[in-house]
Amino acid sequence: MESRIPLCSRSAAEVAARRVAAAIDELLARSLSDERRAIASELIVATIVRGLQENVTINGKLWHEIPEVEDPLQDMDMASLDKTRNNYITTVAGKRRRYPKRILNHFVRELKAERECLKLYHPYLPKSLKKECNTVVCGESVDDAKHKELSERVTCLATETSAVMKLLPSMLTKVDNLCKAVESTNGMATGGTNAIVHSPSVEVTPVGEAHAGLQLPGTPLKVSAERHSLLRPRAQPDEQRRVTLRRRLAVDMSPE
Repeated sequence: MESRIPLCSRSAAEVAARRVAAAIDELLARSLSDERRAIASELIVATIVRGLQENVTINGKLWHEIPEVEDPLQDMDMASLDKTRNNYITTVAGKRRRYPKRILNHFVRELKAERECLKLYHPYLPKSLKKECNTVVCGESVDDAKHKELSERVTCLATETSAVMKLLPSMLTKVDNLCKAVESTNGMATGGTNAIVHSPSVEVTPVGEAHAGLQLPGTPLKVSAERHSLLRPRAQPDEQRRVTLRRRLAVDMSPE
């Protein structure tokens, strides 16, 4: 069995040894002189330290295996660690409440100083550039003339754009009416042709009897083309159709 006394901290054992040595020193001071008391105190302290080294273990290790400088948190128990943690939390919380107010004053002063420095700043312009800026064209500087010209152009463009946007709905309506008129004209022409071709009441005179004196070409394609031309209804003259279409377009394009 292990005969040594287990301890948790070397520094705590040294503190206890110093307390014991101080108590023995007080007892020796009552009965011995100073010289003899000092010699006896040294012997007693050496004996206590040697006894600790031989009869004590620190966390399962021997005395000489433990470093002289230890982590201060290593010697504490859980209650001490909790207390230390709470103290740290309290300290940090107090700093979070106090330090922003302290820093704010310095921050405001720094901002004021920066603004004052900006007021003292004057941009540097070369003399040649100043002369160009001061030149006058028609009673105005170059920059003013360019700015005025640009403003006039922008105003004209805005006016033209507004006028176009106002006319756009009416133009779209007129284009739609024009498309409808063209579609209706084509439909009427196609419908009339189909009615004449497919109508059972139309009597078609044989080509040979109607045109007995005509000499048709012998090519089959030409004969077929001639027959189709004879079967087609007589269309209106081109000039009359153009006049009718122009009248319809004039009615559709007239302003409302």
